[in-house]
Amino acid sequence: MVGICPEGASTLQLRIYPTAYVAALLSLAASSAHAQAVVRGLVQSDSSGRPITEATIAISALGLSARSQGTRGYTLDRIPSGQHRLRVIAVGYRPVAILVALRDNDTVTVNFRLEPEAVALPTIEVKGKAEPFVSGKLEMFERRRRLGFGTFLTRAMLREREHMLFSDLLRQLSGVQLVYRGRCGGYAMATSRGGGALGGGVSISCGPPERCYLALFVDGARVWAWDTGVPPNVDDYATRAFEAVEIYRGAGQLPIELQGLGTACGAVVLWTRTGESP
Repeated sequence: MVGICPEGASTLQLRIYPTAYVAALLSLAASSAHAQAVVRGLVQSDSSGRPITEATIAISALGLSARSQGTRGYTLDRIPSGQHRLRVIAVGYRPVAILVALRDNDTVTVNFRLEPEAVALPTIEVKGKAEPFVSGKLEMFERRRRLGFGTFLTRAMLREREHMLFSDLLRQLSGVQLVYRGRCGGYAMATSRGGGALGGGVSISCGPPERCYLALFVDGARVWAWDTGVPPNVDDYATRAFEAVEIYRGAGQLPIELQGLGTACGAVVLWTRTGESP
């Protein structure tokens, strides 16, 4: 048998070895390659005995690891003889570590029973826009607004126009007619079905109404209707004082709770500010 062996820094020489010597070396190498231990077993839940899948069994110092396969367990091989720290990790369970002493050609069964452990998840911060505050008296306003009948002015809409006279605000709305109250002064609200242009200066005396005037409610209470005399001057009410306004241009738009109260021509509902809303 012939082998190559370095002799010195830059010279290679052929050396002849006896066949028996080489055979002994190969036998020793083969024996060393097979003189490794195996650890196998199951990983189970301590509470139920259920096999755990995808647990990691590792000898970190040797860079060896395996995954459990449920009822098929795990197998960790190619372990040299000696004492080794065997560690098991599984999601939702407490880690376990033990020491095992292995000899050449050992096959050792090591079963693990892991205790469940609550997993601390990272804190999640949820940000969102808070729902707008709705005072108790405006719950009815919001309910009727969802029904979709009539015209509804919210606080945000009124804030943009709070410098205006209420009569000027109403002039921007179709279907509402402002009737000049003559020597009584100011304007009353009527429906446009009675004729005349918006704010057209149709004079009335301070007596029985001559048009189809809108009833007036403040915070849900009736302030004026057909049976209470001269219709009020809308500019007696400041726009900036309102939280919300509802306008119904005829009996067909009226919610049931406003019907039958001298409101055959429709109604305007004013909601005063509560100081609670932004």
